[in-house]
Amino acid sequence: MHRVLIAHPMRQYALEFAAAMHEAGWFQSFLTMLPDEESVGWLPAPVRRRLPTALARNPLSRLPRSMVRILNGPLLLAKASQKAGRLGPGLELMAWTIFDRWVARAVRKSRPSVVVGYEMCCLETLRAAREVGAAGILDAAAFEYRHQDNQLGLDRKRLPAAEIELRRRKDAEIALADRIVCCSAAARDSYVRAGADSCKVVANPLGCDTRLFAPSGPDRRSGPVKFVFVGTASHRKGADSLHQAFASLIEAHPDAQLHVAGDQRIAGEFFSAPNQNLIFHGKLGQADLAALCWRMDCLVLPSLLDSFGMVVVEALAAGLPAIVTSAVGAAEAIEPGVNGWVIEPRSVPDLARQMREVSADIVHLRAMRADCIASAVDYDWRSYRARAIEIVGSLSPGAR
Repeated sequence: MHRVLIAHPMRQYALEFAAAMHEAGWFQSFLTMLPDEESVGWLPAPVRRRLPTALARNPLSRLPRSMVRILNGPLLLAKASQKAGRLGPGLELMAWTIFDRWVARAVRKSRPSVVVGYEMCCLETLRAAREVGAAGILDAAAFEYRHQDNQLGLDRKRLPAAEIELRRRKDAEIALADRIVCCSAAARDSYVRAGADSCKVVANPLGCDTRLFAPSGPDRRSGPVKFVFVGTASHRKGADSLHQAFASLIEAHPDAQLHVAGDQRIAGEFFSAPNQNLIFHGKLGQADLAALCWRMDCLVLPSLLDSFGMVVVEALAAGLPAIVTSAVGAAEAIEPGVNGWVIEPRSVPDLARQMREVSADIVHLRAMRADCIASAVDYDWRSYRARAIEIVGSLSPGAR
């Protein structure tokens, strides 16, 4: 019988991994530094409204409260790091180190048989796992860092000391882990190319709530072609390329629309002011995002680097074809011409050409709905949890 301890500072999809262990009867504890809305209900409403929106996602109520532990404090450092300029990496490293040491103490005390730690903040955790004879799993959410640095054109010699230390921690975590779980086949390949033992690197593609995103009625899309971009706009997400491609598109299709769902202030740094062609929706919850997708014709995610891209499978589940780059891990779910298209990153001409082609045949674009929905079946969270159970089940309890 496995006893699995899972640690993730910000929860994200790790809660699905924890739910899988709970379903299997293997769940021991879940450690995080991000509370949920229920935990901060005592705060005044004006204060709660200023808290990170992530608190409302993946509620901890899905797990037995007695098995959940929250470390208060380091979250403030992690959030501050995002607006601290060159001091940011140092604050981030401090937050991850505090969390890591706290989890390591819990491992030594509770002595689980399997420990799951999140990259950059599980070095001491994996060392503690070895001390108590537990198997260690590294939750590798991103591409291997050398691949990331090369894709983004970073010169590692010019990085701040804290950034270099974070990369050193990643190397040490990779060496200590018994399994490295990536969220796409492309991400897995980046680790193997960098020299990680291929026998211990596995892919468990992320998923979505396909029932939530499934269209609730007949297709009522009409009018001009409607593209949608979902996420925090950034160069890394290809927002600048999309803006240029869309500007080119409306020369040929002046009634085409681009809808942007995400932080409107940040989106305004990449896209023109809202007008009849460009519509901002701000940050959306899952139900509102699903409702938006049902009205759209095509998702566009021209990322330079995206180890998965959950919005791609959410769009497919909603019957929405997707244009993605080969740098998006979820491109593995795309069958060109059937449920979407795959282009090369950084190519504004290729993106503009693909957007023009789908706009010219909107009847075919909307007829892809059924194939899109069918292609999302294997990307339901239930499938993700089943694979998580298989991965942990492959580890022998007490093997160390």
